[in-house]
Amino acid sequence: MVSSLSVSSVNNIYVRTSVAQQRVASDRANVIASESQLRQDEAQLDKDLTYLSTLQRKTQDIQQMQGSFAQNNALDKLDKISQSAQDSSRQAVTALALATAENQALGRNVDTVA
Repeated sequence: MVSSLSVSSVNNIYVRTSVAQQRVASDRANVIASESQLRQDEAQLDKDLTYLSTLQRKTQDIQQMQGSFAQNNALDKLDKISQSAQDSSRQAVTALALATAENQALGRNVDTVA
Protein backbone atom coordinates (compact mmCIF):
# COMPACT_ATOMS: atom_id res chain seq x y z
CA MET A 1 0.00 0.00 0.00
CA VAL A 2 2.90 2.24 0.64
CA SER A 3 3.85 1.84 -2.93
CA SER A 4 0.41 3.14 -3.99
CA LEU A 5 1.05 6.53 -2.36
CA SER A 6 2.51 8.90 -4.82
CA VAL A 7 5.27 11.33 -4.09
CA SER A 8 2.87 14.22 -4.54
CA SER A 9 0.52 12.73 -1.91
CA VAL A 10 3.37 12.44 0.55
CA ASN A 11 4.49 15.98 -0.19
CA ASN A 12 0.90 17.19 0.17
CA ILE A 13 0.59 15.52 3.60
CA TYR A 14 3.93 16.95 4.62
CA VAL A 15 2.88 20.46 3.57
CA ARG A 16 -0.46 20.19 5.41
CA THR A 17 1.29 18.89 8.51
CA SER A 18 3.81 21.70 8.35
CA VAL A 19 1.08 24.34 7.93
CA ALA A 20 -0.90 22.84 10.84
CA GLN A 21 2.20 22.88 13.03
CA GLN A 22 2.77 26.54 12.17
CA ARG A 23 -0.83 27.36 13.03
CA VAL A 24 -0.52 25.52 16.35
CA ALA A 25 2.69 27.39 17.15
CA SER A 26 1.09 30.70 16.19
CA ASP A 27 -2.04 29.95 18.24
CA ARG A 28 0.09 28.92 21.23
CA ALA A 29 2.05 32.20 20.98
CA ASN A 30 -1.23 34.15 20.83
CA VAL A 31 -2.57 32.30 23.89
CA ILE A 32 0.63 32.99 25.84
CA ALA A 33 0.48 36.68 24.88
CA SER A 34 -3.20 36.86 25.85
CA GLU A 35 -2.52 35.19 29.21
CA SER A 36 0.31 37.62 29.86
CA GLN A 37 -1.94 40.59 29.03
CA LEU A 38 -4.66 39.13 31.26
CA ARG A 39 -2.23 38.93 34.20
CA GLN A 40 -1.19 42.54 33.60
CA ASP A 41 -4.81 43.64 33.41
CA GLU A 42 -5.62 41.79 36.64
CA ALA A 43 -2.69 43.46 38.40
CA GLN A 44 -3.87 46.88 37.17
CA LEU A 45 -7.41 46.10 38.28
CA ASP A 46 -6.14 45.23 41.77
CA LYS A 47 -4.26 48.54 41.91
CA ASP A 48 -7.34 50.44 40.73
CA LEU A 49 -9.57 48.73 43.28
CA THR A 50 -7.13 49.55 46.07
CA TYR A 51 -7.00 53.18 44.94
CA LEU A 52 -10.80 53.33 44.72
CA SER A 53 -11.10 51.94 48.24
CA THR A 54 -8.68 54.58 49.52
CA LEU A 55 -10.67 57.33 47.79
CA GLN A 56 -13.93 56.04 49.25
CA ARG A 57 -12.46 56.07 52.77
CA LYS A 58 -11.18 59.61 52.26
CA THR A 59 -14.57 60.69 50.92
CA GLN A 60 -16.32 59.24 53.98
CA ASP A 61 -13.84 60.99 56.28
CA ILE A 62 -14.44 64.30 54.52
CA GLN A 63 -18.21 63.85 54.70
CA GLN A 64 -17.97 63.12 58.42
CA MET A 65 -15.83 66.21 58.96
CA GLN A 66 -18.27 68.35 56.97
CA GLY A 67 -21.14 66.99 59.04
CA SER A 68 -19.22 67.68 62.21
CA PHE A 69 -18.41 71.23 61.09
CA ALA A 70 -22.04 71.86 60.16
CA GLN A 71 -23.16 70.51 63.52
CA ASN A 72 -20.62 72.67 65.35
CA ASN A 73 -21.72 75.75 63.38
CA ALA A 74 -25.35 75.07 64.24
CA LEU A 75 -24.48 74.60 67.92
CA ASP A 76 -22.45 77.81 67.89
CA LYS A 77 -25.40 79.70 66.41
CA LEU A 78 -27.73 78.22 69.02
CA ASP A 79 -25.32 79.23 71.77
CA LYS A 80 -25.16 82.79 70.44
CA ILE A 81 -28.94 83.00 70.17
CA SER A 82 -29.30 81.59 73.68
CA GLN A 83 -26.72 84.04 75.07
CA SER A 84 -28.46 86.92 73.31
CA ALA A 85 -31.81 85.84 74.75
CA GLN A 86 -30.31 85.61 78.24
CA ASP A 87 -28.75 89.08 77.87
CA SER A 88 -32.08 90.52 76.71
CA SER A 89 -33.86 88.83 79.59
CA ARG A 90 -31.39 90.31 82.11
CA GLN A 91 -31.80 93.75 80.59
CA ALA A 92 -35.59 93.42 80.75
CA VAL A 93 -35.45 92.30 84.41
CA THR A 94 -33.14 95.20 85.24
CA ALA A 95 -35.37 97.68 83.43
CA LEU A 96 -38.46 96.26 85.15
CA ALA A 97 -36.76 96.44 88.53
CA LEU A 98 -35.81 100.06 87.93
CA ALA A 99 -39.30 100.94 86.75
CA THR A 100 -40.83 99.20 89.77
CA ALA A 101 -38.46 100.99 92.14
CA GLU A 102 -39.33 104.36 90.59
CA ASN A 103 -43.06 103.65 90.83
CA GLN A 104 -42.73 102.65 94.46
CA ALA A 105 -40.73 105.77 95.23
CA LEU A 106 -43.36 107.97 93.56
CA GLY A 107 -46.10 106.32 95.52
CA ARG A 108 -44.32 106.98 98.82
CA ASN A 109 -43.70 110.58 97.97
CA VAL A 110 -47.36 111.10 97.14
CA ASP A 111 -48.40 109.45 100.39
CA THR A 112 -45.96 111.55 102.36
CA VAL A 113 -47.10 114.83 100.83
CA ALA A 114 -50.76 114.07 101.22
